[in-house]
Amino acid sequence: MKKLIAGLALMLAACTNQEEEPPDIEGFVMDEDEDQVLVVEESGEDDPASHGAVWASGDTSGAATGDHVQLWYDDGAAESYPLQAEIGRIDVVDSMDVDGAELDRSGALHEALEDRDVRRYVQDTIASPARIAYREAERSWEILFVSGVDDDSLEVIIADAPS
Repeated sequence: MKKLIAGLALMLAACTNQEEEPPDIEGFVMDEDEDQVLVVEESGEDDPASHGAVWASGDTSGAATGDHVQLWYDDGAAESYPLQAEIGRIDVVDSMDVDGAELDRSGALHEALEDRDVRRYVQDTIASPARIAYREAERSWEILFVSGVDDDSLEVIIADAPS
């Protein structure tokens, strides 16, 4: 009996020491609708056309448009573009503060997505932020959105002050 308990204790210790699975996607909440969010990976300027996107349904509490998030699927994802999945877990990641700026990267993105035309562009093209940069001299943010469906892009300038 003691051997069985010791064996179970070792198995339990081994399970708790395993590394956590990485998220299925890490990106920004670009849109939200009732109990689902559109999470789009940040694309780089070097390869703007390659970014993943998923409409994830379930408990979205704590995640809002503009937030940088990590998302784990509950049970895989339906193959489409964007993917479709149930939320297993969603964590909001601290956005990088920029010295001298009022907003952080997520706040600037949120402000940009408040504009109806920008939001429509993001919805229609599954756009991803390729660049979110603070321009200190102008006290503004430059956000470059790149389309997920064609070679189009949209540059938006946001004043560094919450609305």
